[in-house]
Amino acid sequence: MGYLGYKPADKPLTSADITDGIITSSKLAAGVNDDEDIKWDLATLALQQASDANKAAYALPNTFIDQFEDSSGIDVQTNTARNASEYVSSVTESSYANGATTFVDSSSYNRTLTRNGSITHSTLQAKFGTSSIYFGEDPSTSPRYVSSADSDSYTLGTGDWTIEFWTYGSASSGNINSDHQPLVAWNTDVYVPFQIATRTNAGTTLGVWSSSDGSNWNIATNQNFGTIDSSWRHIALVREGNTFSGYNNGTRSFTFSSSSAMANPSDGLTIGRFQGSDVYPRGFIDNIRLSNVARYTASSSSLTMPTTAFTSDANTLYLLKSQQLVTSATGNFTSVSQTAPASVSKMGIVVLYKNQSGTATLNTDLIAQVSADNGSNYSTVTLTPRGTFSTGINIATAPAVSVTSGTSCKYKISFANQSSGSKETQVYGVALQY
Repeated sequence: MGYLGYKPADKPLTSADITDGIITSSKLAAGVNDDEDIKWDLATLALQQASDANKAAYALPNTFIDQFEDSSGIDVQTNTARNASEYVSSVTESSYANGATTFVDSSSYNRTLTRNGSITHSTLQAKFGTSSIYFGEDPSTSPRYVSSADSDSYTLGTGDWTIEFWTYGSASSGNINSDHQPLVAWNTDVYVPFQIATRTNAGTTLGVWSSSDGSNWNIATNQNFGTIDSSWRHIALVREGNTFSGYNNGTRSFTFSSSSAMANPSDGLTIGRFQGSDVYPRGFIDNIRLSNVARYTASSSSLTMPTTAFTSDANTLYLLKSQQLVTSATGNFTSVSQTAPASVSKMGIVVLYKNQSGTATLNTDLIAQVSADNGSNYSTVTLTPRGTFSTGINIATAPAVSVTSGTSCKYKISFANQSSGSKETQVYGVALQY
């Protein structure tokens, strides 16, 4: 019977071993039993336990475990970054600099977005990264908005959809995004088929409504999301079938039913104004995403708010945020050095990785190296696929290789041939064996 990778048939015990009843370190070293599979299984088990227990990097006597829930186990990063979703990648996102005036649609549509007026990126507030989109504090009617051209993909009809974003109200003059200032709107030349804006005479209340010209989709009664204030709040409106629900910070504020098709906007999606409006919002907004699916169950009284910045997928129609995708074809990161209990001459590794885009070729696109002399000399290991750890996350292992002897053990993971959308490899965990 095999146990944790040990198969007696592969390395049979001798009669002397059975007689004295002891498997000593010297016997293991002499090849009585190969314990590499045991180490791999224990390392993988430790990675799973670390993930379940939400632990930072930690070391066992002969193994170092890290699954990147914080940066405690990382030493140096070159063209890589630890993502808040607990992985390291060479395809990363970087916040815009304070005052930056470039606005990009991060969906696969890559729409042309036009900056109008004084709207900028700002580091005064940030929900994710270090910046957000800033409308300003000036209560005058000077324009400050981002617009996009009309697109057939904006025609949602009676299908499911979700519009969501994060907003941080302005505290200027005691007014939060003052009266009837639109944050998100679908526009036409003469009317507003849909908008989310602060309610007239209720500057701290966010509402949703549409035009009532009689021939286009209309919400019969204005609906309120409730209070927005000088804190980051997640706002979401979900259509699932004929059920509509609005959520403020995860709690449902309203729900209603309608079988009508949404009007076809002719002027695209605008952040910060609606057609013909002479009022503009204050404060901050970020991570505005339009999807052609119900991201949340519309009949639910609550939703789980996102904890990381939105990323684009096949159902993303529009995505505007104060972060830009930065792709590096190559990159690497190293671990913090770990002190072995005795001099080490052989080392192995277990790597958990995910093919976010494309398929990584082990030892070409994803390369692992180990060192026992604090990185002065690295030995390259040969990674071998060992199955799946969890949904979408793969296991790769490498048996012990000879290294320059020492007691300061560390690893180096390198990425190659990386490019957003075509090949993005994410490393979710590493177990270093020494």
